[in-house]
Amino acid sequence: MHQGLKHHTHLERERVIDALVPPIIRHMGNQLVALGVAGPFAPVADGAYSDIEMIGFVKKHPGPRSVVRYVHDGMLIDLWFLTRQDYVDLHKSKIRANWPFTAVTALRPLINIAFIRELNAMPYNNSAQDRMRALGDFWPEIQDATARLLSAAAAGDQDPVPYLFWLTVEKICVALSLLNAQPFTARAAMFRETRGFALLPPSFGQLLAGQGAAPAELAQRVLRVFEEMEQLLSAEGVKLYARSLDEFVAEPTFTDLLRDSLQVDRFADRPAKPRRQIQTKLRDTLIGP
Repeated sequence: MHQGLKHHTHLERERVIDALVPPIIRHMGNQLVALGVAGPFAPVADGAYSDIEMIGFVKKHPGPRSVVRYVHDGMLIDLWFLTRQDYVDLHKSKIRANWPFTAVTALRPLINIAFIRELNAMPYNNSAQDRMRALGDFWPEIQDATARLLSAAAAGDQDPVPYLFWLTVEKICVALSLLNAQPFTARAAMFRETRGFALLPPSFGQLLAGQGAAPAELAQRVLRVFEEMEQLLSAEGVKLYARSLDEFVAEPTFTDLLRDSLQVDRFADRPAKPRRQIQTKLRDTLIGP
């Protein structure tokens, strides 16, 4: 009989959590500020094979001791040790590609109840501007996943197609979560909850009915939704594509220009750039052309 997976009840997980508190205190010592339980256990939504996720709040970042993962008695145990600011950045203030899965995280307090409750009560960032910026940053992930799927289908390489298909669908759901300002209640609920979003590509439903379709058909379904996503996101003002190859190059700041003006050519006792050119750049930076 396998040892790595065992059925556990909510009560059994509660006993394991209680037993974990003393070693967590020993592990972090006086660095530990608060402790809470995350994941499906917190809202009593854990299933037969759910893991245990706990977050310990510490005074300063513990470096390599910040993440502990192991399997005990057929159950995965995830321990994270974060500063308060780490947690706020990850779950509350900053919007990145993980926002759909972290924004509505709630903790069940174990140590320092007031601290945990204050974090739970803090609203998560739902700024349209920040979500659209995150969407633009995430679009290359969708481009990459779609391109890999289309390449495999075009080459007749059927083995990776189902994996690449669902990987692409997941990324599309992440983008739609950001677009609709609707984080997921759980990763397992992602597909079901995406179906209920107000803004969806017209062909999205065909993606979730993809089981059993031929690789070429799966690729065509994704390509159709990809094109619809382009239209949908562009209509919302999301910048999807670079206008030039050198768009990633940062414009020089005033400090950069000043540094240039003082730079000396290594092979001659003269400024590296003509003084008139430097003065013009500085003037344009300060007052405009």
